[in-house]
Amino acid sequence: MNKTDKIIDILGGSLIQDNNGRWRTTNFNEGDNFGALGDRLRVLAASYLYQHNSKSYFLASGGKGQLKAIKSAPFISTVVKKELVALGVPTSHIATENNSNTTYEQLLELDKYVKNHKIREVEIISNEHHLPRIKYMIKTSPKLLDLRKLKLLKLLSAEKICLQNEPRKWRSEITKAYKSEAMKIRIKVEQQGINDLKNGKYKFS
Repeated sequence: MNKTDKIIDILGGSLIQDNNGRWRTTNFNEGDNFGALGDRLRVLAASYLYQHNSKSYFLASGGKGQLKAIKSAPFISTVVKKELVALGVPTSHIATENNSNTTYEQLLELDKYVKNHKIREVEIISNEHHLPRIKYMIKTSPKLLDLRKLKLLKLLSAEKICLQNEPRKWRSEITKAYKSEAMKIRIKVEQQGINDLKNGKYKFS
């Protein structure tokens, strides 16, 4: 990937294997024990950003996450990169990291990337329900100093980006997803994570 002082980080969520054995990112109706996910929108949001600015460079984050016990499972970042390329983003514009298995670990790897590559501006893409916990982690973790020192740091909602670009396509699906019981569970889990961070009870490992 070419040298740049700005990077757009796509936080990895989870993967699902379809009937043909192909691993892919999840839709809203394909969650886990903690509720709805919808991290496919993160990839789509990144592709929209590239369409608007072909000089954009991306970091796809994520190791195996919850799939680490499955030897045949690919890295989340590898699948995200393949999906981005299929959507028209050049391979040369996508870096990957596959050492992280949790949101916090992804932020730690991003922090290292920022320091090692002298990045000055970062945008982080994730789902709307995920952003408050990310924000609080960056704000409070003593190990994310380089992220906090950035000239510019933005948290981007994948849902908002998709709605801004193709509102007719996404409005109904996103509205339905956020009214679902699975999303209510997800939001409750995210809020509990924030409460644990505030109370010093959060398990980072």
